[in-house]
Amino acid sequence: MFTRRFGTFLVAWTVLSVAMFLLIQVMTDAGHQVTEMHHLWEIWHPYWYGVLAGTCTIIPMFVFYVPAARELGGWHSTLGRICILLAASVACWGVIGNGVWFWYNSCPVWPAPLDCSSSLEAPFPSLADVGYLTNLPMAGWALIEMCRLVSIGRATLIRSAILLGLPLAIITAYFMVPTVHILGFAFGKGALFSSDYSLVGNLIASLYLTTEVVLISLAAMILASARNIAGSRILAPVVSLIVAFIGLWLGDLIFYSRNAAGTYYNGDVSDLAYTVFVIGTGCTIWLLHRAVTSELAVETTQ
Repeated sequence: MFTRRFGTFLVAWTVLSVAMFLLIQVMTDAGHQVTEMHHLWEIWHPYWYGVLAGTCTIIPMFVFYVPAARELGGWHSTLGRICILLAASVACWGVIGNGVWFWYNSCPVWPAPLDCSSSLEAPFPSLADVGYLTNLPMAGWALIEMCRLVSIGRATLIRSAILLGLPLAIITAYFMVPTVHILGFAFGKGALFSSDYSLVGNLIASLYLTTEVVLISLAAMILASARNIAGSRILAPVVSLIVAFIGLWLGDLIFYSRNAAGTYYNGDVSDLAYTVFVIGTGCTIWLLHRAVTSELAVETTQ
């Protein structure tokens, strides 16, 4: 029953997020007619999309993620630790990161003492980056715990790095490196960094993108090993996590390039990619819980 409620919640969250994204595109003419928020509970406003997609992760964290981890043994078991770390990861990203971002955009309509005289453009870096950055080591720790479930050899490491990590690194570098001409050919786009960014801001943006490539590559290694060693129990959860990390990487790639070009708006397609990360992480926890509980149910009936 718990697994069914958990799955139903994820489906409803996905449908609602996609529906709100489409509504924002219609209301704003794909970002060409963005208006200010007039009162805090104007929940159809684009500023609220980040809350729906990320900040409300505090709800499933305590209603579903933590109970699922507890049923898998809690912090004292590898699977329980994986669920707790993934839950903490996405909560840091959504609650702290997106929560602060939402306040920057909507502070004029907040009650005192959190109100401000006019909408603020979120500085970069800002307090929001505390949550966004904390997400990365939490996710990495969860992947390290997953490595305990499989045996990853050197050959798998090299193969995964070449098949997935290297292409992603090349794509990321293409957008990060300023355009240079060699033998008449243009290399690099230099589209990710705004001229308004400080040196620290550029370094943090680079850290986001390169770390996400590492996370995707490590998850791919786990997937390759899981196919041969751990059977199908963690196969689907790892696939879900790879999709989630790719969503995070694409979200940052699109966000930084559009922000540098001055075309980003709340509810942008990058926010939809971030939604894939948030809900994909939740699906990973659900799939882990379902796999283990289904396995226990089979053993009980035999």
